Amino acid sequence: MKKVLLMSICFTLLGCAATGNVNQVGANNCRVVIQSLLKADKDQAIPSVDLLPALNQCVAFSETRGAQLSANSYELKGAYHSMRKEPLLAVAAYEKMFEVAPYKTKEMWRNVSLAISYRDSKQYDKSIATLERALKNNPPTMPIFYNMAQTYYQAGNYNKVVETIGLGLPFQKDYSWAYWYRGLAYEKLGKKDLAKEDFVVMNAMRIADYKKNPSSFTVKTDEAKQMVEEVNAKFKSYQIEQGILN
Repeated sequence: MKKVLLMSICFTLLGCAATGNVNQVGANNCRVVIQSLLKADKDQAIPSVDLLPALNQCVAFSETRGAQLSANSYELKGAYHSMRKEPLLAVAAYEKMFEVAPYKTKEMWRNVSLAISYRDSKQYDKSIATLERALKNNPPTMPIFYNMAQTYYQAGNYNKVVETIGLGLPFQKDYSWAYWYRGLAYEKLGKKDLAKEDFVVMNAMRIADYKKNPSSFTVKTDEAKQMVEEVNAKFKSYQIEQGILN
């Protein structure tokens, strides 16, 4: 998701560099930031704090180029802080993006990005409201329901997790991590047989995905490794033959 959004921002921000009479220093700062974030996303790495001056200069440059470019620069800033696990700063940047360009409130992934930052900062009601807005203004898709379910899970509303995943799966039945969160919710509700059914489905899907594209299963960060260990331990507790779980 981050890569898709970053490339979208890239085309919009850097397209202005070809229009002539442009602050090349400002455009170059935007280019440096985008390339750095794309590399960090590919490497599953945290962007360097040293990137912040160039990012702020990119924002200042973009603010002189109209609402669309300004909004995209704030979106870039939101992505930077999100990748650095700084959710409150990400929220501030994404909210500024919507303030500058209100039409973006109708764009699905922009709402999802803000909702994730709200969730990461434990603002669960705002996260759900933002995802409901995305659902109202866009065709129903699994990523919206999945992120909504994650928020409900973190808020401890396990019945809503089950309900929300159930609403989303008809739109994308092969969304493997949806079965993981619904399984966890079933477990919290004391329905371990249903939890195991979802874990078995999730495991089978991950194995199939690995066979199609092994390179996409490379684990590089401590966070990702911790998630693999959590899944392994959960499957072992249910006596599920472990497959490709990262």
